[in-house]
Amino acid sequence: MNTQKKLYLLPHRCQLIGWILIGASLVFVIGSILILKNEDEQFTYAAGGMIISFIGLLLAGLSREKQEDEFTVFLRTRSALTAVAFMFALKVVLALIAVTLTELTHLHLIGEEVFVNNRSVAVPFLSLKEMTGYGGAFILYLLLYKIRLARYYKEVNDEE
Repeated sequence: MNTQKKLYLLPHRCQLIGWILIGASLVFVIGSILILKNEDEQFTYAAGGMIISFIGLLLAGLSREKQEDEFTVFLRTRSALTAVAFMFALKVVLALIAVTLTELTHLHLIGEEVFVNNRSVAVPFLSLKEMTGYGGAFILYLLLYKIRLARYYKEVNDEE
């Protein structure tokens, strides 16, 4: 069975463009946080950098390798399943911690905000919601896939 025709991946050159976008967005976000003093401007530029980085992640993660074969398809699938399972487990753990905090401290958790005496209090721990969403899962997928692919190429080169 030929899996090459069933994969809908971007051309290999999109991978380089994606990595360049990721690097540029990181420099952009860090620079905007360090240079800008207004928090609203920092948030606006950081959000723009995040969008650019997600586009870069999509390009880097969904483009073909130079040699695309059944094993790379297996590595992609295995990495995607591992990332989804890990993020699901992380969401369950975070939910259990949030419920436990609510019971122990008698704080009322609503979404990402904690209300104490009807006043909102920021809780950075609960803002991990974004990292356990699609973006975090895709970053984890890309990392797992690239690490597994590098190990595979190293094993192949060591055998030769």
